[in-house]
Amino acid sequence: MGNTAEGTVRIVMQDASGTSRSVVFGEVRTEPLRAAAAGTVATDPRTMLQVPAGAATLGQDDKLVVEMKADSATNINNTSTIRIPVRIQNVKTGVVRETYLTGADLGLTSSNVAIATTFTTVGSYTVNAQERVRLGHTTQVNSQALACLLYT
Repeated sequence: MGNTAEGTVRIVMQDASGTSRSVVFGEVRTEPLRAAAAGTVATDPRTMLQVPAGAATLGQDDKLVVEMKADSATNINNTSTIRIPVRIQNVKTGVVRETYLTGADLGLTSSNVAIATTFTTVGSYTVNAQERVRLGHTTQVNSQALACLLYT
């Protein structure tokens, strides 16, 4: 699978202008998020860390940002496995769907630098037009997060 990057991860809500930021999940070590041995990814959702359903809502152009403070400076690569439970509501129709954001949704590239001394952005998801996003799922048992961050 690859070398596993270890450190502390958090999820931050950021408004469209980037001036208002608040931590909505974290700060959590990568070991419980991985829920498996180093270099492997959990396949049993029961072992994954549960994310509580969030009350805060992100609107159009707001961002859900994944940040990491690595144990040592490293480049997180795009083969990392990330699964963040979210509820996405269509503003026009009111329909809500529960899904998971992945590394591709967060825009992971082949080189995402994580610094040891401070939190740095690993990836971010920008809310689409006519949508609202909340962290977590309504049914708690389905609301597991997973992160196996690999480095090159």
